[in-house]
Amino acid sequence: MSGSLVAIFPHCCAMCGKQKARQCKRCKGIRYCSNECQKADWPTHKLLCETFSEFNDSTRPSTDHIRGFLLHDDREKPDLIWLHCPRGEHPREDGVQHENWKARIGESQLGEPSSTLQIHHNPRLDILLSNNIWLVWRANFFAEGSKPNRCVGAITDSYEFYDWRGPLVMYSTHGLKDDDQCRDLDMADFRHVVDFLSIYRSKHQNGLKNHFRSRRINSAGTHLEDPESTDAKSADNTNWEDYLKNFGDSYEAIDLAESYRIDRPCPDTVWGVRINCEGDVEKYGRPKFEAVRVLVTDRVFTGELRRDRWTSEIADRIGIPISTRKYKAKVDWRQRFERTNQEATFLHINCNEKPGEKAGWGWCPVEWQMPCGSVLVVRQDKKPLHPLHAEALSEYCQHRAEPIFQIANERAAEDNPDNPGEKLVKKVALARLTQSDFEKTWEKVLRRNQGGPEVKSPYEASSSTDS
Repeated sequence: MSGSLVAIFPHCCAMCGKQKARQCKRCKGIRYCSNECQKADWPTHKLLCETFSEFNDSTRPSTDHIRGFLLHDDREKPDLIWLHCPRGEHPREDGVQHENWKARIGESQLGEPSSTLQIHHNPRLDILLSNNIWLVWRANFFAEGSKPNRCVGAITDSYEFYDWRGPLVMYSTHGLKDDDQCRDLDMADFRHVVDFLSIYRSKHQNGLKNHFRSRRINSAGTHLEDPESTDAKSADNTNWEDYLKNFGDSYEAIDLAESYRIDRPCPDTVWGVRINCEGDVEKYGRPKFEAVRVLVTDRVFTGELRRDRWTSEIADRIGIPISTRKYKAKVDWRQRFERTNQEATFLHINCNEKPGEKAGWGWCPVEWQMPCGSVLVVRQDKKPLHPLHAEALSEYCQHRAEPIFQIANERAAEDNPDNPGEKLVKKVALARLTQSDFEKTWEKVLRRNQGGPEVKSPYEASSSTDS
């Protein structure tokens, strides 16, 4: 996709960038090109849509106040707020705020000195924004013991690459220079922030930076794919280094392992594993089994069973009880194969007969027979789950348990005098799924990963919540 679509086409879809998109009927602050795109954004958009539509601009305290967003650390739903955008005692001749004004925005909400982060690019759409968006947070949130930000976890459907803590304030300035006048945020800006936070400090974010370096940009922020085009000849062309000189580089090259900071106390999180679908592996370069930090308040622990979260009956039988949930579907995954995730699907094979269950014994529930996308896996006892643990569980279910069930079903269906009966066949099959049987698969996975850091058996794991 070429061009800064937001800057050039103000009526573009917030999810895919297509032109001539229609406004959300309720909030009128964001546009979608189709029901598919609107449905994909709804889990996030619904958190703020009604509040935005009912927000009364006539309550603006003064002309120095702008509309911003507050992401709470203690609840999932963000709020709209009026932010005081103070001018310095000696404003510049062009009317722009004094250079120290940014350090004071959000001061009353955060309660202490703050740090800021500039967002000028949407990583999912790969476009430059027409206006800067700023995130403000407590500068020393780890030292002063701030809680993990529940709102960030809710809007991004993850808590993976960066341990955001304490409240976050969002506001915007006109244009892409960092000293322009403030402006009111809208729902499209909120979507850009969600996309940015979803991969902040991930390897994919650094990959986007490298990708962006190879593209030429004009002064309006438009990508120039064809240097011989009329626009390219007339534009004030600049390269990435010149762009960074003017606007700064908010993308940090940081190793994923460092961003996890395993040694850092995180009392409200546990270690889980994200099993990535084919699309996430191929397009974003994510590992198949990826370590993630998970809030103890995540619905994978607290949600309704078989709606918000699922369990694995095979894992229960071998003494490693887990809970799973699906990540939100990405609009990027248009093709069925991109959402395929066999490693996660086979964790959910039915071991018990259930009244009304459409899928039979030895089969996955119908909810898991379709491509399921990326899946979060945690231990129900909140002990740490290592990627190798998840890999071994998946391999055991797919390549050990599933063939046992298949043979048992075939034998139970045989019509001959020697058939011991369906119940006995299934009982014998289930008796083979034991801890000692799983440990053989665990040893196989360990041997395959020789040379890496030493990993304890899942049966030796201790509590992952830090005191």
